[in-house]
Amino acid sequence: IQMPWPIVFSTFASGLAVGILASALAIRLKREIVPEVQQSDDHRLTKFTRTKDIVWKLVVLAIVYVAFYFLFGYYIAWQSPTLRQFYSGTQAILPFWAHMQQQISTDSWLVLFQVFRGLLWALIGYGVATNTPYATRWERIVLIGLVLSVGLAFPILVPNEYMPVEIRIVHFVELLMENFLFGI
Repeated sequence: IQMPWPIVFSTFASGLAVGILASALAIRLKREIVPEVQQSDDHRLTKFTRTKDIVWKLVVLAIVYVAFYFLFGYYIAWQSPTLRQFYSGTQAILPFWAHMQQQISTDSWLVLFQVFRGLLWALIGYGVATNTPYATRWERIVLIGLVLSVGLAFPILVPNEYMPVEIRIVHFVELLMENFLFGI
């Protein structure tokens, strides 16, 4: 795409800001609705507090994120002939494993970068989980899914000179589904 780094950074920063703002507002709203004496599911948060368990879970989640990234990328986004033409210059599609082999051989840093992203998303999810002690388990699960998906997907809807509307819509659907399910 040859998007300048300032545009990449501002897109990332705007998504992060939306995610943080949405989670902060949700936490504040929940605290106003539920009195402080009620602490539903609070005992479950203690499972998250042991450092060894936290590190293990974050590493596993980072690896799961990489799987989500490639599976959703291929089976949702890459199924669009317009998107394939935009990124590869051809509408031809390879089978999944051949596509993966080509991706990794073409851009070997991509997997490592996605592990890093997965770690960041897992840390954000952990922050939401541990800062919503008054939420029920299901409220916490859905909130994490929304925080991780909305902040990433919605900035893509903003028109820009680097991505045509068709590409942005396909990526929006892909990212919204991928990160919501990952958050859950």
